[in-house]
Amino acid sequence: MGSFSYDGNDMSIYNVTVVDWAIDAMPAAQLDVQTVPQGPGAMQSASHGPRTINITYAIKGNTYLDLWENQDHVNRILDVRNGPKNLAIDDITDRYWVSGLTSPIPMVPRGISNYTEMSITFLSVEPGYSNVETDQTFAIASDPDTFTVDTDVAVKGSEPAVPLWLIRNETGGAVTSVTLANTTLSETIQWAGSLTDDYWLAFATGDNTALSMESSTIYISTSAGSDPLVLSYTASMGGMHATNNKFPRLKPNVQNSMTVTGVSTGTAQWVYRARFI
Repeated sequence: MGSFSYDGNDMSIYNVTVVDWAIDAMPAAQLDVQTVPQGPGAMQSASHGPRTINITYAIKGNTYLDLWENQDHVNRILDVRNGPKNLAIDDITDRYWVSGLTSPIPMVPRGISNYTEMSITFLSVEPGYSNVETDQTFAIASDPDTFTVDTDVAVKGSEPAVPLWLIRNETGGAVTSVTLANTTLSETIQWAGSLTDDYWLAFATGDNTALSMESSTIYISTSAGSDPLVLSYTASMGGMHATNNKFPRLKPNVQNSMTVTGVSTGTAQWVYRARFI
């Protein structure tokens, strides 16, 4: 077996080898139903419980003191106070999990030479994410205009993906309203404001975006440019309305039909990772 990495840190550097691992299936979704205040009907939502990830690893050093030093590095990286980070196991090459330790790591036991084994448990409340980031574009040529995601194949994964949506205004003047809809999922986001020519509007659906934006937040670029992933952004939530309180996601295992309204000439770009229950 190989090793594992956490928050971008390769544990093999510290002579860590995975002896065994087990990843539980994500628990079945729990339905939460609440009555609508001062009116008929009810609101409902579903969420999964946390997934448990167990890892047993071996750690060694050239000497007992070297072993302690290696374990000190591991303890620093896995410190429970750091909160959930990306966990990847070498044996599983196509995905990672946002997870955190359930308790501190035990001390290196006495009476050993330069080798010991540790068992640790992580909890993850999110689906697994693909290691491959999909980045695609579409040339907007009419208002409204439609496009398909993915163009050639169905969106991978088993859980809706949460893309970073980017819309570039190339009309020659400012636009004051933009709507992006996923008609496959019946999810629509509307924005009202002022988007200058050659500037970008960003709909950050999830936290794991290329620009580290906050989930369910709208941004506009602070400058013009052809590459939106190198620009700076500022939040712009005025006049926002989301159908079912959801920014448009991508349904897995199908091609998703998208419609953009309010920009007659421009570029649509989306960046996402497939997600797995």
